Amino acid sequence: MRPAPPPSQLGADQVAFHSDVGALGIRWAREVAPSRVLGDARGADALAMALAMSGPGYHVFACGIEGPDRLERLANLTRSLLQREAPPPDWVFVNDFRDATRPRALRLAAGQGLRLRADLAAFVAGLREDLPKAFREESFDDERRRLVEAFEERRHAKQKELEELARRGGFVLGAGPDGSVVLTPLVDGQPIESEEQYRALGEDRIARLEEARKQIAREIRERFEEDREERRRVDREIGAIEREFAARIVRPRVRSIAERHANAKVTAHLDELTEHLLDHLEPFSSAEAKEPPLLPFLPREPLSERLAIYDVNVAVDNSGTAEPPVVVVDSPTYKNLFGTVDRVFDRAGRVVTDFRHVHAGALLRADGGAVVLSAEDALVEPFVWRILRRALRAGRVEIETYDPFVFFTISAIRPEPVDVTTKVVCCGPRWLFEALRTLDTEFRDLFKVLADFSPVLDRDADATRLLCGRIADLAEQEHLLPFEASGLDALVELAVREAGDRRKIAVGGEIVLDMAREASARARRAGLGKVTRDEVESAVRERVHRLDRIEQELRSEAERGVLRIEVEGRRVGQVNALAVAELGGHAFGRPTRVTAAVGLGEGGVLSVEREVELSSPTHSKGVLILQGFLRDRFSRRRPLSLVATLAFEQSYGAVAGDSASLAELLALLSQIGGFALRQDLAVTGSVDQAGEVQAVGGITEKVEGFFDCCRVKGLRAGQGVVVPSSNVEHLVLRADVAAAIARGEFCIHPVRRVEEALEAMTGFAAGSPDEPETLLAAVDRALEEMARRLLAFSAPPRVEGAGS
Repeated sequence: MRPAPPPSQLGADQVAFHSDVGALGIRWAREVAPSRVLGDARGADALAMALAMSGPGYHVFACGIEGPDRLERLANLTRSLLQREAPPPDWVFVNDFRDATRPRALRLAAGQGLRLRADLAAFVAGLREDLPKAFREESFDDERRRLVEAFEERRHAKQKELEELARRGGFVLGAGPDGSVVLTPLVDGQPIESEEQYRALGEDRIARLEEARKQIAREIRERFEEDREERRRVDREIGAIEREFAARIVRPRVRSIAERHANAKVTAHLDELTEHLLDHLEPFSSAEAKEPPLLPFLPREPLSERLAIYDVNVAVDNSGTAEPPVVVVDSPTYKNLFGTVDRVFDRAGRVVTDFRHVHAGALLRADGGAVVLSAEDALVEPFVWRILRRALRAGRVEIETYDPFVFFTISAIRPEPVDVTTKVVCCGPRWLFEALRTLDTEFRDLFKVLADFSPVLDRDADATRLLCGRIADLAEQEHLLPFEASGLDALVELAVREAGDRRKIAVGGEIVLDMAREASARARRAGLGKVTRDEVESAVRERVHRLDRIEQELRSEAERGVLRIEVEGRRVGQVNALAVAELGGHAFGRPTRVTAAVGLGEGGVLSVEREVELSSPTHSKGVLILQGFLRDRFSRRRPLSLVATLAFEQSYGAVAGDSASLAELLALLSQIGGFALRQDLAVTGSVDQAGEVQAVGGITEKVEGFFDCCRVKGLRAGQGVVVPSSNVEHLVLRADVAAAIARGEFCIHPVRRVEEALEAMTGFAAGSPDEPETLLAAVDRALEEMARRLLAFSAPPRVEGAGS
């Protein structure tokens, strides 16, 4: 074989990142303006556009925001983007005097709700004091006395007429013990005193008396009915006088209240209140308290309860609010989001309610502003998502009694629906947004705006300052120790590592903030007054130590040879591939032996994992691509005449991706061509059918995983990893790995094509199938020989002497 030139190799400065916030003039975190940035400007611009729109359906689904305080951070951004117009309104509920089961909702200017309640409370209190005085005035008493005396005179005259009518008919008019009218016959001008005396009158006279009794009784009934009607008329006249006297006091005061509020709905409510009050003056009468209760065993209903129908229920008070409200709903239950109507027990033990027990939910409290909630929480709460869609579609909130555990009640009210202009900002993962767009037919019409916040920004001076500002804000909010420049550098380096790209920085991730918290706690326990690089790096090591038990057990098994990983020598048909495992939030690289076996046949390339259903669709696609590569390179002159199997040795779980397809191809070519591959190099990367090596994920963890494996088995010069060239910018290696690379104890070889990977793994030229003394030519010759043998094996046997 013709030797290949030495493979390209990365330097230590190409695989690690070192921060220097001091170059930006930052010595302490407190010198940077605190920041609560959520991510790139794309999401904030989308949110600002949605908040400025007044059309229907411009509600927001925000994704890409991490951390337990994501709702509060999103709310802070929403507050800063809301346009500051007029102060948000107050909402009050009042009694509907025509239908008490449908309380009215009144929209008032900010602060007017409490003022209206205070005005009406003072109004009712004033009437309770002034109306009884008015009813005791001499002019009112004279008018009432005149009506009563005239009625009594007429009644007395009618009484005399009835007595005379009874006497002429031979009876005397009297009263029975129960208050009924009694007609007693007269004999010789004297009332009959016994039944025997009455019987002695004889049948004819008794018959005449009974006939006269009926006529007199009929006349008495007619006179009594006239008397009752007369009494009712007098009562109406007295009531009219009372109403007139009360109206002189009530109406001017009501007009004064209406003028102070200058609201058409308030004026209409006050007009109805006035008419109801003038029609029901009993609670303001001084004789009210003297009347006995309806039922002796029940206490009398307090006067305050009877007058409560004139109260005002201030459901939303914005008297102290100058900006549009932004309400964070941590628990989006039905009651918290839409409001409810409470039930209470009255004196008789019945479940009742009225307008005073209407409570506003977040959608009403945030009228003119926004509600921020978790989409996932809203979806799992009973009825919430369905009713939220209905409210957003109609642009109004209906407050209803919600109590799924009460099945029987005799009281229910439905307040007037309230039109609101509240924006709803849902926070959730991107997959949920896509699922709702697919499964919920109304979602795309209601949530037209996606605010997609990327927590990863291009790493530049501004992004670095933003991250330092987040740390400064965290230190201020949670009273952490001050962070000096070296501590900030360690956190910035961790943020770049979390971004998985030396050109990027993760400004919205939680791990960086958690490490800041733990570093501060560690420094405080040590009696230090500041946080430096040492505390941050120690906190990171402690976190890894808490989570890496499984990783260390696998390393131990590799060291003892239980998990067979060879890190020296050469093998035919065997490659160390690299995968990433994630357990408990800790991701680590895990080397795995990939082996290939080849034989005569026409079955192509088979994957053991695919055959036993441990292969994901992506991995199965990668295996099929290997067949495409072989066909493209080696079967233009003849068919492929082999059956090859690929296996991940000592792997008993599913193979998820195609990042091992380069390693699988190298093992396959090695086995076909009969050349050995270096075991001190591990391989990662995917390939296409043309042999181009493509980038894969988790490159940093994969490299560090093989480094750790080599270290436990004995680190030697020349050990390293073959990686795709397109992954070089994604390498953010630990300091110990970068130091080993600087010392020449570990190496990383970037490759663009399969040929470069073959040369790095063998030291020989890859060439092409037509170039002698090259690896691919050796593969081509082997396939040629396998095709010839397969043809000879499958040809029919020749019979001696046969012929024409």
